[in-house]
Amino acid sequence: MDYINADEIKKNLKCSDLEVAQLAEKQREEHIDQMSEFCFETVLSTERNLRLLEKAKEKGYFIRCYYILTADPAINIWRVKSRVDSGGCAYSYTSLTNQLAQAIYSLILICLCQLFVKLVFCE
Repeated sequence: MDYINADEIKKNLKCSDLEVAQLAEKQREEHIDQMSEFCFETVLSTERNLRLLEKAKEKGYFIRCYYILTADPAINIWRVKSRVDSGGCAYSYTSLTNQLAQAIYSLILICLCQLFVKLVFCE
């Protein structure tokens, strides 16, 4: 199964975060159009990936979502910092804490769309 990972794309191609986002989105769309298996990671902070999941479901994909919820936003900030330090995509640290509410809302929408969701709590 292909893992479409924006951080790895950025490390390999040395392009901007915007270009990385566009390339990753294009790869995901191509996989859906070709009915190829793939996986990806998202913080669910926008509706873009919800639309992608809806499109995949309409095309007949079996979708399995795992949401990892940390006990403290500082864990998320540390994780992103370590990814950026190793050449991955940059994110606003302040927006990470603000994205939690949007992510939970998106998670609820996924559940309402009858997608399989497994919550994993990490401390």
